[in-house]
Amino acid sequence: MTFELFAVLPDELAATWPFIADRIERACAASGAEMSGVHVHQRIADGEMQCYVIVRGAEIRAVVVTEVNVYPLKKMIRIVLMQGDGMRDWIDTLRDCLQAWQMQIGADGIEAECRPGFARALKATGAKVKRVVMQI
Repeated sequence: MTFELFAVLPDELAATWPFIADRIERACAASGAEMSGVHVHQRIADGEMQCYVIVRGAEIRAVVVTEVNVYPLKKMIRIVLMQGDGMRDWIDTLRDCLQAWQMQIGADGIEAECRPGFARALKATGAKVKRVVMQI
């Protein structure tokens, strides 16, 4: 059985949130608690962030939240949060979908500040380290 990625549109968020809220909260906590599920929910609802659900059959395997950052010289898709199980099994599905969206919106690339496990999985797909973020 293959993995599928579904975008959760702002008008679908209320119906989807009960199934993904716990994963979003866990991702927020694991990423340094810079935001909470309430903040993420509001930004998705406002269209400032995008939410994706990766499923296999009827089972949710992962939730990914992105945003588009426009820098002075580049437009980048940024993976803000991700929480899931068996990442190595579905990381290619995520990469392929985000790369297709990158082309659609004319972005220059995809970036992620991530924990070491996600970094290892991304490196296995050919991703390169651009910078390291340290908390002091």
